[in-house]
Amino acid sequence: MNIAKDKRLEQAARWLVRSQDKDFTPEDKKRMTAWLDEAPANREAFEEMRKAWKHIGVLTPVLAPISIHPYKAKKFADVKAVLSRFKESKNRAAIAMAAMAVMVLLCLPVFKTYFFEQAVQFMSIKPQPGSRKL
Repeated sequence: MNIAKDKRLEQAARWLVRSQDKDFTPEDKKRMTAWLDEAPANREAFEEMRKAWKHIGVLTPVLAPISIHPYKAKKFADVKAVLSRFKESKNRAAIAMAAMAVMVLLCLPVFKTYFFEQAVQFMSIKPQPGSRKL
């Protein structure tokens, strides 16, 4: 891939995400249409992104020309519900704290083992005959 194509794909992805937003205005749609009409490569990039997103079930039926299979829609509804929680900043902090707590709990056995081994080594050090005690 070249840089120009990467930039087009990135811009296409941005337009695709923006077009799915509930705040997508008619003015935004005009700007998106102007960008699509600006160059055939823009439209190709947009279609490529749309196909990829449709394949993974991200697009709403408004932009997806073929209806989404009900099983896929149900399967991804839960994922969409979970991901929608990331939109609110107060939830982001709670999720970050929960993730950090999980990481600490997962790492706790490793730290316990390390400190236990250190304590055992410290306790098993025997003074040499003739050495002075501190």
